[in-house]
Amino acid sequence: MKYNKIEYNYDVIIVGGGPAGTTAAYLLDKKGYEVLIIDKKKFPRNKLCGGLLTKKTLNILSDIYNFNVKDLKKDKVINYISDSYKIYFKDKLITNNNMKDKFHLVKRNVYDNYLLRSIKKKNIKIKENTKVNDIDFKKNTIITDKKEKLRANYIIAADGANSKIRNKLLTKRKLKKSSFIKNNQSITLEIEVPREKFNFDLKEPILYFGVINWGYGWVFPKQDNITVGLGGLKRKNSNFKKLFQSYLKLINLEITESNIKGWPLPFGNYLEKPVYKNTFLIGDAANFVDPLTGEGIYYAHKSALIVSEVIDELFQKGTDNTNLYKRRINHEINSNLKRAKLYRTILWSSPKFIQNLLVRLGSKYFHDKITRTIQGYNLF
Repeated sequence: MKYNKIEYNYDVIIVGGGPAGTTAAYLLDKKGYEVLIIDKKKFPRNKLCGGLLTKKTLNILSDIYNFNVKDLKKDKVINYISDSYKIYFKDKLITNNNMKDKFHLVKRNVYDNYLLRSIKKKNIKIKENTKVNDIDFKKNTIITDKKEKLRANYIIAADGANSKIRNKLLTKRKLKKSSFIKNNQSITLEIEVPREKFNFDLKEPILYFGVINWGYGWVFPKQDNITVGLGGLKRKNSNFKKLFQSYLKLINLEITESNIKGWPLPFGNYLEKPVYKNTFLIGDAANFVDPLTGEGIYYAHKSALIVSEVIDELFQKGTDNTNLYKRRINHEINSNLKRAKLYRTILWSSPKFIQNLLVRLGSKYFHDKITRTIQGYNLF
């Protein structure tokens, strides 16, 4: 193949310009490294996500970018704030609780674009509308659809749940068809509904249990629209579109099927070794998503922070000890995901009536501890 252009001058190439990739680029640029971001889309681009920012996410945004809630509200990044939530089991209201710490909700197209625009003022080079066709792990080389051959000392894969780089890494390690990977894959369906089409004035997030096996439904308010979603383990459910239509009927919402969007979500198949030679996986590309709640934004930022510190250390010490990343990930991220996966198993492996009882007891006696744990406090 003849290439239009060959570039060798990058310290780090990052594939994916979402929160994980942008944060890694921002931190590495601060340390003085020459960074390139490649993304297949032009920003702002649509991104399916409930868009919930927990307290721990706001804290890490403050630590990394020096953003605070006041700034994010002023810049219209935070779209909605709620200090309460509701939980239903099917169509029965279980609880309506207030929280000490508020939930902050964003639209991902706005949030992601805000982060990317914040680094466009830096020395970071950004290639939008550019797809990665292949990666050569041995030569640290990326091949793009523009027939470019791009090389760097280190490559970071931040290309999301459908990561092409992760899939090739799993193939190299003969893990592509492993039961751990396949059995913890979730399917998520979601739709954005204008508020005027919703059947009541939604003021707080609502979670629906009992509407899907090994998963849940959600209804998240925004200023001008409502995000309605349903997600669960693929192996525990069949005909997700039918399940979603039944869920919409339960909440008295009529939507044409063409408006429903779906995507795969890692749901407990986090990688314990998200590194291969000089290529690192972060965020959804490394399957860093909470196996109980489905939260991924915090882990996108957290893994970006870790990889930036690891790469800096590798540059400074002149070593190739990439196992340092594996050790830090397992200690700082996967330990939390393993614990969440245990809670998930306890809840969803039980019969429906036991699930109902557990949800009722939990929301009645432990709701403060549960919500504070979700927000980021280490209470369990």
